[in-house]
Amino acid sequence: MAFEYKPKDFGFSGKEIAFEQYVKTVKSVVNKLSSKDHPVRYMMSLVEHANGEISNADLKKVCDATKLSTAQKNNIQKYFAEVVGPIWSTQNNVFGDTPNPKKCFVFHPSAANTPLTDYEVRIVGSDGKKTAHARQSTKKKLNEANSAMRSMRISAKSGTTTNTVKAKDILSVLRERNGINEKNWKGSVEEQLLEVIADSSTSVGPLSGAILLTQKKVITNYTPTTTLQKLVDTLSSGGTAKTLLGKSVDTVLNDKEVQSLKPIVEAEKSLNHFINNKGKVVTHSNKDSLIVGYICVAVERYLQKISQKSDKLELDGIFSDAIGGIINYVEFTIDSSNFPKWKYYGMKELNNIDGYLRSKNSLSTRLAKRGMADSLGFQPVFK
Repeated sequence: MAFEYKPKDFGFSGKEIAFEQYVKTVKSVVNKLSSKDHPVRYMMSLVEHANGEISNADLKKVCDATKLSTAQKNNIQKYFAEVVGPIWSTQNNVFGDTPNPKKCFVFHPSAANTPLTDYEVRIVGSDGKKTAHARQSTKKKLNEANSAMRSMRISAKSGTTTNTVKAKDILSVLRERNGINEKNWKGSVEEQLLEVIADSSTSVGPLSGAILLTQKKVITNYTPTTTLQKLVDTLSSGGTAKTLLGKSVDTVLNDKEVQSLKPIVEAEKSLNHFINNKGKVVTHSNKDSLIVGYICVAVERYLQKISQKSDKLELDGIFSDAIGGIINYVEFTIDSSNFPKWKYYGMKELNNIDGYLRSKNSLSTRLAKRGMADSLGFQPVFK
């Protein structure tokens, strides 16, 4: 199996390692790689720079002399950043709680689905107990979450965007708090929307979400909930998702219900050809059929717009209250000259983010080949 620079390639999965030993292990593994197949000197220099051993000027010389393939650059940004990130954040004390790296431990979870956690930096306190980057602990958002502080984690971020955070993960972290922040959102439309998305299939989630937001009057002048519910029932009736998504809507809905889809079809520009010159919804146009899958993705995109613009929906608020003080973000990118750029987002920064619902589903080849493979998630926008 190819060496992809992932934490597991270094033998770190599921292990807690003392900081100094962690740095030594990273260097040892990198040094044993083939210089023919891997940018060994460059990777070693990234580690040394993150650990404060070489200057910006020294690193720049190495960067200027390094040529990275696209695959190498992508893997370093996406995977090696998770290996070097604990070194950089600890050695530079970016969250104000690692003044003595010798008292720190690094932990990489073995489960790929650990909510929002790529790694932890654990600190031995004066009481002899280990905490994990207990940052900005005077902020009120920590309230009753002190017990959760002992398992606070870091989510690695590469590039200008980060992966969406799944609804179930936001709810999971929010409920870890078992305190004020969770109670503040109990029964809210935001919590209900995340629950609907988390509990539904990728195709049913958007439809059920639109039904909820219509009932809560967040969405108005839209397709009736009865029509949306009929599509939900169809998609929940059994059979493969791709087959159900590929059905023409006129095989599922009567003509009145088809016409009630007009707000959805009008809002999605790529579906406008399904409205004729009389303003009626047609189910066949330009050798294309108005299929259930098109409606699902169009509703999903509409929810994205609503989540960005509506003042009746505060998904950024519930996200911030869920992760603030428990999860932090560390971002790593490589610029055009191969020089590394680091940023960090602790509770102060996470208290001031935007965000919206997003998925990778599309109305073109991805839908035809894979169905709705991606579920709606929350896309944080860091300022």
